Amino acid sequence: MVVPCPYPAHTVGDVIVICDEVLFAGDLVFAGSTPLAIGGTVRGWLAALEWLTAGTYAQSIRHMVPGHGPVLDDPKAAITHLRRYFDWLLRVTADSQEPAEDDYRRLVDQARAAHPDWLAPERHAANLRAAYAEQAQRYLDTAGVVEAMLEINGGKIAVETPPFSQD
Repeated sequence: MVVPCPYPAHTVGDVIVICDEVLFAGDLVFAGSTPLAIGGTVRGWLAALEWLTAGTYAQSIRHMVPGHGPVLDDPKAAITHLRRYFDWLLRVTADSQEPAEDDYRRLVDQARAAHPDWLAPERHAANLRAAYAEQAQRYLDTAGVVEAMLEINGGKIAVETPPFSQD
């Protein structure tokens, strides 16, 4: 069964697929990788995570396949981790005054310290800018977001390559 997400989360067109006891969450759930919140809204993503865990089908789900990361036997733990991250983003961007670059760098460093095992940490810079734009109800400068990610990473954006088992 294909179910459209009723909230603008990772994008405005996210869907999930439910097949028996498996939920294919797509990019609504990232596990072991920094989410990227520039195509939807942080508030919408939080609502989507609540929707995922509170839906009538949620009780029958035993496994979740995230858009990024391994199959999850305990999806609630990953969702809780994402919720905390998005809550933090909204908390630190509550003052919709655009911060100085040094402040962005400090917040990116905080996010990296809180999530040291997440791949693609340059996305923190993008997420902070997206959250500020959302809070201030301003248009997100996508080119500025890409520049920020490049700056944080010293001019490169790494391709996500998690280790895969050859078993």
